[in-house]
Amino acid sequence: MDKTLLFSIINFFLFIIILWALLRKSSHNQLKARNEKIGEDFRLSQEMHHFAEESLKTSERQLAQLVFDKENLHREFEQRLEQYRKKEQERANEEVQQLNHEWKKKMDSLLIKMQAEVENQTKKQLLEYLKKQLKTQVTSNMHEKMIQNSLKQIQEV
Repeated sequence: MDKTLLFSIINFFLFIIILWALLRKSSHNQLKARNEKIGEDFRLSQEMHHFAEESLKTSERQLAQLVFDKENLHREFEQRLEQYRKKEQERANEEVQQLNHEWKKKMDSLLIKMQAEVENQTKKQLLEYLKKQLKTQVTSNMHEKMIQNSLKQIQEV
């Protein structure tokens, strides 16, 4: 029994050694393949991380450039708007001056017409007055002459 037990133990250890030898190669190959895959995945993730960092830096530079361009465009827009406002103000001032000039011409023309009309009316009224005065004087003179003539006739008679 001792021998059978000893053979059983030896067989068992031999079986374990053979099993270990057989499984070691296949598990070693699987572990090696898995480690290689993990290494490759790690390398790819590092490359992706590096690519992401570069993309982030590029995007940040582009964003900074866009912000700079936006600020420049805003300044340029403000300058152009101010130039446009100045030009429009100058144009409006010129139009106002031109309208004032035209208005002054019209007013001067109207004033001249009114002065001429006033002169004509004054002349007409003066003529009317003078005619009346003249008629009154003529009538008075004639009346005086008639009275003198009548007195002469009476004296002669």
